Amino acid sequence: MFMIRNKVWPIILLAYREAFSSQLLWVLLLLVPLTLGLAELLGTMALTEKTAIKAGFSAGLTRWAALFIACLFTITSIARERDNKLNELLFSLSINRSTFYLSKLAAYGSIGLLIGSALSLTVLLYRPTASTGLWIISLYFELLIMVSFSLMVSVVINSVIGAASVVLGFYLLARSIEALLLIANSTLEFEYTLANHMITLCLTGISWLLPKLNQFTQIDSVLSSPMNIGKILHNALTALAYVLLTCLVGLIDLSRKRL
Repeated sequence: MFMIRNKVWPIILLAYREAFSSQLLWVLLLLVPLTLGLAELLGTMALTEKTAIKAGFSAGLTRWAALFIACLFTITSIARERDNKLNELLFSLSINRSTFYLSKLAAYGSIGLLIGSALSLTVLLYRPTASTGLWIISLYFELLIMVSFSLMVSVVINSVIGAASVVLGFYLLARSIEALLLIANSTLEFEYTLANHMITLCLTGISWLLPKLNQFTQIDSVLSSPMNIGKILHNALTALAYVLLTCLVGLIDLSRKRL
């Protein structure tokens, strides 16, 4: 156990060193006041419900910014280590590949949570309530899903642009799959054809495989419809399932590669 800990902590600290060297801290220090400034500007243009508008805008921007920064940092960090041959150096030191992968997941996952916590301060400023706290917890689960997926894709795909495209496509599809399925079912009821039936079946199958990310960080849960514990537990189980699934795929691909 002590030997495993000695191998895990250097990998985690290396990821944090990468975060500081890539000036991630400065990005967060700029984004927080920028979000507050834009929210205040939007609030001055509103006639009523100014605080709610500020909180809703901050929540929406926080979600997108946190996910974008965390996923992009994960993808570029893995690509940079691959280009610098750092992975080969670590494996030459008899580090197990599963230990390496799980250490990376712990590092990038914790960095993603820190990014989400820093940006969520703007939402707490306008809505310092328990519902906002539950919304932030739900954001953590969404970040864990996307960071673990980004790590898996970065291991499987060697191209930064390719990995980023897959992650973006996965996120957009996971957030819109229910709407697409609703449109397909409506079209099928209006005009039943073989093509419409096959499209509906395909979307139904995809909906069973994808996480319903549109149910995680809803702005309404900050403003008017607070999340309950049952929904939080559902999001937690969904995040756990997808983190385990992406870890399995990433470890299988990493173990078959000849480095």
